[in-house]
Amino acid sequence: MTYDAAAGHIVVTATVAGKPIPDRACVWISDGQTVHTDSTLPYRRVTGIGTYVCAEITGDGGTTYTNPFGFVRREP
Repeated sequence: MTYDAAAGHIVVTATVAGKPIPDRACVWISDGQTVHTDSTLPYRRVTGIGTYVCAEITGDGGTTYTNPFGFVRREP
């Protein structure tokens, strides 16, 4: 996992049998709903994100889930 605050991205890097997972293998979930499918979550541009997101990564060997990443909304 890589967090880039300047870019507004969270990136998942994972492998299955030594090969990188395809981008479509990573689904981002917030409040029980899928909000994005890709290994990179541009969280400032994705709609539907509540107070957290977590990633669900699926490969040939099964599915892995991340702990949630929390968000705090700041008023301008």
